[in-house]
Amino acid sequence: MDLVKNLCVNFCSYYKPLKKEELACGGFVVVKRLIDMGKKIPFEKSDRRPSPCIEEKLSTALCPTCPFYESDCDYILQEGDARPCGGFIFLGLLLDSGIICIDDVRNIE
Repeated sequence: MDLVKNLCVNFCSYYKPLKKEELACGGFVVVKRLIDMGKKIPFEKSDRRPSPCIEEKLSTALCPTCPFYESDCDYILQEGDARPCGGFIFLGLLLDSGIICIDDVRNIE
């Protein structure tokens, strides 16, 4: 499975396909680990955003562990006024649909 194509290309407005990046957002890392653990993750493209309640829970559980959190995350730096990264959006949609729960995000090592 091509996680970059399924996740970054479909959900992330910050993804630059011609830019060679070694870093992945925290959401990408969590989705990859969930897949590696055997979780069935459906990749259905959506223009929706997660519900505000889910965004709040996810920003607490996911964002502080993300390598972009402190200085490179527009969503955090602009206090939720900027669009979140694709990994955040995708995980939020999975949470909204009940495919995963917030503990799945919190318990990723």
